[in-house]
Order: sequence, then C-alpha cells, then structure tokens
Amino acid sequence: MANEKNRYVQLIESIFLKYYYEGSMGFTFKREDIVEMADKLGIELPKNLGDVVYSFRYRAQLPTVITEKAPKVASGLFDLREDHNTNLC
Repeated sequence: MANEKNRYVQLIESIFLKYYYEGSMGFTFKREDIVEMADKLGIELPKNLGDVVYSFRYRAQLPTVITEKAPKVASGLFDLREDHNTNLC
C-alpha cells in the first residue's frame, strides 16, 4: 500500500486535471473545488482546507502528474489570495 496516494495528492491532482490545459501558464481554483473533489472522489474532507495548499507550498512535492505535464506551472508558487481563491502559476 506504499504506492497509495494520500488524500491531499488525490485532491490537488484532481483540481489540476480539472483546470489545466496544454500550454497553460497557471490557473485559479477556489476552496469549494477542494470540497467538490473530496465529494467526487469519496474521500474524507480535510478539516483545514487551507492545509491542502499549504502542504504543497511548504512541505510536500507536487504530484508527478503536475510536474510532468506542466513543469513551468509546477515550478511556480501557490498564491493565496485575499478572496480565498488560490492561484497556481
């Protein structure tokens, strides 16, 4: 089971695949996207939605699907906006 993806990885991959298109330089997603994807994937919603973004900004590497499909996006930062949306660019 070591290859099983944790829920944060599943969530961020799903959000990425929802918004990313070939040649994209980034995209914006909302906290509601985290809720939507958790429901769609049938996984437990994290108590702190912001930690999904925070974890990839400071603690964990982005999933391979993101770094391979969009290396320029993956090298960017998560920008936490005042309106509680998140830019990945």
